[in-house]
Parts: sequence; C-alpha cells; structure tokens
Amino acid sequence: MQRFEMIAIQPFSMGKWEFKTALVTALEEIFKISVCYQPDIPVPPDTYNANRGQYRARELLEELTRIKTGNSHVILGITKVDLYEPELNFVFGLASAYEGASVISIRRHE
Repeated sequence: MQRFEMIAIQPFSMGKWEFKTALVTALEEIFKISVCYQPDIPVPPDTYNANRGQYRARELLEELTRIKTGNSHVILGITKVDLYEPELNFVFGLASAYEGASVISIRRHE
C-alpha cells in the first residue's frame, strides 16, 4: 500500500468557509500527514445540469484528477453545491482510489 505524503484540499466555490481550519486539523491528526488547503476555485460551469439543478460529481472528480500533480498526495475536493450521478437522486461524494482523488459536497449536511 502506498503511503501518501500530503492531502491537498481543493475547495470549489466554498468562499470563507468557517470549518476550513477544523477540517485541516482533523485530517492532520487522523492521517498523521500534512494537509494543504488550496485557493478556492469556481465550480466548472459545464458540470451543471439545469434540468436537475445539480452538478455531476464524476465531472468534478475528473477536474480534480486534472489539477492533481504527482502521486505523492491525494486530493479532496469539497463544495457546497448539490451533487448527483445518473440513476441517483443525489450523492454525498465520489472517489477514485486509483486516481487518489475524491469530491464531497456538504450541501445535504447543512
């Protein structure tokens, strides 16, 4: 099993999120590695499905794999928008162990 050196958190349209520091601290304590909170970027507009009023999780996951550099870290995308996958009403998140990437939404937890 590969040992990662860092977790990169990539916020999508999170703005000034009040739990940023708590998330970084918790992940560092749990995984015993450094955590880097990247600058906020907009949710890619082409991930939006107007018929559903939701964003496609798989496309956000693919965006994270494009952003990710190297294999020494994993990348965690976090957003406030509502995510979905075909055949499902919504998803809390989606991950690819192979790519070392995941995306989660806090929309349904607010």
